[in-house]
Amino acid sequence: MKNYICKYGLFHDKPVKEDNEPSSNNGWIYTAYAKHMHEWDDSFALNNYYELYTQCFTPTRDTIYPFTIQRLPELLFPPISRDEVIGMASLGLPIAYHLYVSGWLVYDSKKLPKYSILSTIKGMIELGKKENGERRHRNYVWQKPVLSAYSIAFRIWHHDRYYIKKMSQLPTTWFESFAFHLSAILTICGDNTSVKNLYWLMLTDLDSKILVRFIKQKENFLKYFGKEHAFNNL
Repeated sequence: MKNYICKYGLFHDKPVKEDNEPSSNNGWIYTAYAKHMHEWDDSFALNNYYELYTQCFTPTRDTIYPFTIQRLPELLFPPISRDEVIGMASLGLPIAYHLYVSGWLVYDSKKLPKYSILSTIKGMIELGKKENGERRHRNYVWQKPVLSAYSIAFRIWHHDRYYIKKMSQLPTTWFESFAFHLSAILTICGDNTSVKNLYWLMLTDLDSKILVRFIKQKENFLKYFGKEHAFNNL
């Protein structure tokens, strides 16, 4: 198991690099999976990862850099993803309060120009264009960057807000609940293994009695991580 744990104590989908450097940019979500694999108690993750979590909010000297949360301390790019936010929430970290204050954005909107709805739509259309016959990679939004699309691309939407709020015992709305459960059902009916793993985690965290039964966790983990991964050899 140790060769999948980086110097930060986070788990990864591939063996770590030399000097225990992370082998992926998704250590928080994989560590959240590990929480269930090892059956940690409610305080274990919070006690072991809170300090690292707080370091991910270290201010950057670059006054133009808009993102308020880093994947890892001083790792400015790629920007934090939805998966990593969910991983933090799953581990019991107080990410919900930060997101609530920021208007559910993972960046500081004050550091970017204000864009009209029309400009935002144009930005999203720009992201959907094809290059060499294929749709642009999701990283295009920040590599370009397409700033006018940030309010869509880097917003935590209602279906995820439901889960994140629940993990922090914050009140939710009926629409957030509806969006979450609809999204879970659509995921179950789909064929995206990665997203199914994500919803298995969230539904398990929320003590689901019905929907989680339709997700074949062991089969999906084997398909996603491979038979050599420590998760599949416990």
